[in-house]
Amino acid sequence: MNDLNISMGKRLNEIRKIFNEGYKLTISQFAHLMGETKDRMANYESGRSAIPNHLLLNLYRRGINPIYILSGEGTIYANTIAGKELEQKIGGITSELNQPDLEKTPIDILLDKAQHHTAAAGNIWEIIRKKRLTEQLQAKRKRQK
Repeated sequence: MNDLNISMGKRLNEIRKIFNEGYKLTISQFAHLMGETKDRMANYESGRSAIPNHLLLNLYRRGINPIYILSGEGTIYANTIAGKELEQKIGGITSELNQPDLEKTPIDILLDKAQHHTAAAGNIWEIIRKKRLTEQLQAKRKRQK
């Protein structure tokens, strides 16, 4: 492994951790969004393989600055509309949404996130289902009293 590939892989990993509007994606989710396999993405992040041009171009189209990935210089966001939108979304995340415990996040916010980020939704739908059941049980108990 060469040092440049390792450095670029670390920056790619950093991008994956914020790519979903400030939320970390799994390597499988990130690979899927980028049209790569999980194994290839793992190789890029570890520095075992060089990051291919098509991946840099795909990230650029989604608002990530390829110069940052290649050299670590400049901002992480591309100087494009997509880059500005991504920076605005990540900068606008509230502390409530940054909490790792999605159980405390209101259903309407979970629904919005799940609908816009289905590849990265993880088990949000399961949390929503459980919360709805809990709310229904609580409402039923109130009516019975």
